[in-house]
Amino acid sequence: MPLKKPAAPSSGNGWSSGTISTGTLLTAFPTLLEFLTLPTWPDGSRRERGTLLVFVDGSAWKACLKDKNGPRVCFVTSSDLDGLFLAIEDGLDRDSLDWRADRPQGGQRR
Repeated sequence: MPLKKPAAPSSGNGWSSGTISTGTLLTAFPTLLEFLTLPTWPDGSRRERGTLLVFVDGSAWKACLKDKNGPRVCFVTSSDLDGLFLAIEDGLDRDSLDWRADRPQGGQRR
């Protein structure tokens, strides 16, 4: 199932048409792999690739996903790394992640 294109188009300049060597690590997570690597939408229009930052906070595994096409971000938390990647894959596949508007760099917290 292809990724769903967000309603708001991006005006970013980070588009790249180069191919990416994906290896085999993420083959168990095909929707995440698409989120990170696909340079175009199913309709052929340009797509900025998403980013994934994985980190540990206390005793929890956390991930920050950034969808530059929104632009939007979301955070996912799990007690273990396997659960984190499963939650990311499921959330992307079901389009059920809690996306928030991305603040511009240097943006102030309110």
